[in-house]
Amino acid sequence: MRLGPLLLVLTVASTVLQGSSVICPSAYSQHPRIREEEMAIYPPLETSFEDTPCMFDQYSDSRGLRPYPWGFEVWGGKPAIYCDSPLAHDGKKSVQLIGNNLDDMVVIAIPELRLKPRIIPGKTYRVEAWVKMEDVGGNGVRLMQQFFNSSEIYIPRYRCFGEFVRGSTDWFKLTLDSRIDDPEMIRGDPVLQFWGIGTVWIDSMRFYEIPALTPKLPAPAPPRLTLHELSTILAAGESAVAAMRLTVEGSEEMFLQDISFAGEKSGWIRIDDRFAFNPSGRTIDLLIHIPPETRPGTYTINVSVTSLTEKEAVLTTQNVLNIHVVESISKPTGSEKESRMDYVSFLSVLAGVLVLFTSAFSYVVWKRSKSPSRDGENRS
Repeated sequence: MRLGPLLLVLTVASTVLQGSSVICPSAYSQHPRIREEEMAIYPPLETSFEDTPCMFDQYSDSRGLRPYPWGFEVWGGKPAIYCDSPLAHDGKKSVQLIGNNLDDMVVIAIPELRLKPRIIPGKTYRVEAWVKMEDVGGNGVRLMQQFFNSSEIYIPRYRCFGEFVRGSTDWFKLTLDSRIDDPEMIRGDPVLQFWGIGTVWIDSMRFYEIPALTPKLPAPAPPRLTLHELSTILAAGESAVAAMRLTVEGSEEMFLQDISFAGEKSGWIRIDDRFAFNPSGRTIDLLIHIPPETRPGTYTINVSVTSLTEKEAVLTTQNVLNIHVVESISKPTGSEKESRMDYVSFLSVLAGVLVLFTSAFSYVVWKRSKSPSRDGENRS
């Protein structure tokens, strides 16, 4: 008779467990979690949330299920978490997160430090997940990567954040790449964060190493030589030196190979035998002589330059030299010179006469000023 109450209690407990939607297996104690201290997880690490045993720990969902070693951490509010949603991208199940308030916040991560995947500093790692959203508001959904050293437990040394996404979408893939160069970092921490309202489904979450991110830099522009246009004004019969400017891009040194001229008046141009290219000034001095009989006007001469860079790349350039010829300044003839000399002599004589006249006039004025004084003395 004493066994009745005991049998009744066992029957009620069995009924409660079997009547719930979650039935925890009797082999719960055999889960690998009991060997945490022996585990060393290395990327790649992935889950499609198909294996979700009963664990009822702080990292389990709202019904005690957990996709071990992944788990859920509630960072704010009271979001609803279900890791056995039948709406899946791959397989038969996915994680469903529901937020009813803007401060509801939950992350999917690998909570225990000893289970976080080991990483190699200097390598690039990617975290990715397939996401489906329905009326997601607030901050939304984003991926994160965190990195820990051997002594940090709760607060990571480095964090890398992806952008938040919101709204309603069908399944799409979120990715976030990150690299850490600190040699003290030994563990990575791939994270998906949901912060706000709406419903989110997550499936096929992965963390793995990818080839180093090498930025695609634009190819350097080939070296270029530019000869700048030059205009000068000269009179017929005049000679002068014109300096045409060169610009070199993409090369430190340049060696002049050839200079040529084309045009009806190209014979006006000469290059001094002592000519040498000046790397600092980057100019070419051209000797120009305008024949005396040249009529006024503008004359154009084409100038071409060929050079060689320090890497033996041949560069060519060309431009125009515009010469504006004006009327020559005539020189005086012999008779004109004599006339000018006579005129100058006349002016000199005239100046001398004026000086003598001025001196005589001054003397007369002075004598007259003395005469009244002498008359007064005689009368007395």
